[in-house]
Amino acid sequence: MATQLQILNQVQRRLRETQTASVATSEYSTLLGDFINEAIEELNVVHDWTQLEAEVSVTLASGTTTYDLTGTTNDSQLIFTDNNCPIAHLYDDGSDTTGEQLTYVNARAFATLVAQDAASSTNEPPYFTLRPQNDADELEIIFWPEPSATRTAKLRFWTPQAPLAVDGTDDATQVYLPNRPLVLGALYMALNERGEEIGEPGNIAEQRYLSALGDAVYNDIILRGRTNAFEFWRD
Repeated sequence: MATQLQILNQVQRRLRETQTASVATSEYSTLLGDFINEAIEELNVVHDWTQLEAEVSVTLASGTTTYDLTGTTNDSQLIFTDNNCPIAHLYDDGSDTTGEQLTYVNARAFATLVAQDAASSTNEPPYFTLRPQNDADELEIIFWPEPSATRTAKLRFWTPQAPLAVDGTDDATQVYLPNRPLVLGALYMALNERGEEIGEPGNIAEQRYLSALGDAVYNDIILRGRTNAFEFWRD
């Protein structure tokens, strides 16, 4: 993993440009920051990278059904196991290591559950659903029946790497995507903007980028298979 500035300087070295102390140093370094963001967006689309998986916890309180999921965005995806069950558990307290498996219910079925038994409450609500917040780029979770005791729920999400500001404020921000295809993707875009590397015998920069991207996807799939993905979440 590397910071935004470290990635920028890797791209600048390959372009034989002077390395800078900030993405915002010049118009050109800012343009390269835009290319890095475009490469981030492309990598987000092609694969659900293991490094972008994270556990999210929420503390339930008696009488409250809806909670913000801090650390998610509206683009976050709940991780499911191989048998298509959501990885979500409800724990009594910090010392409880077993937990109760929760059942994800889509919004329409969840509304039916609530309508059928609007007065229910329990200290172990077995059902939950997810929805985007109206006033924030963050998901919220809703439990049913209504909790009647304090519990801790833990869920696992895949959240795309967010685009980075190019005004210098994200210079030190870590990028959790694989470094090589990210650098080569931004380099390819920069060379295209210059009008270089186009034509016979083919676009060498593009070939190198696509090769690096394919290798990174393959390596991540192998990693996930060996580790079951759960030892490599970021905090």
